[in-house]
Amino acid sequence: SASRTMEGLFPEARPVLREMLSPADLNKVITLESPSEKSHKIEVIELEALQALQIAIERGTPALPRSLRPDVTHLTGSGLVSVRTQALALLRSAVELPREFL
Repeated sequence: SASRTMEGLFPEARPVLREMLSPADLNKVITLESPSEKSHKIEVIELEALQALQIAIERGTPALPRSLRPDVTHLTGSGLVSVRTQALALLRSAVELPREFL
């Protein structure tokens, strides 16, 4: 299936996206002096990761987003409204997938 192919083509994507979806990991690797700049950078990275997963779902390749569902679910409790909203939207779109993609 297309979803297996997508994950097979990009096996390195999963650990990278998992780190991008982890506020704790990002907090360790981003070394900006200003707390507000650091928070903004983390927000941008998390949103980029969520957007990449949304695109995968829209293209009919949900295996990678499905494999990262616990990480996305964790972000639904984010203190950042934009991240929380995007994570919830991603989970909703994953639920609405046709049966053949699940």
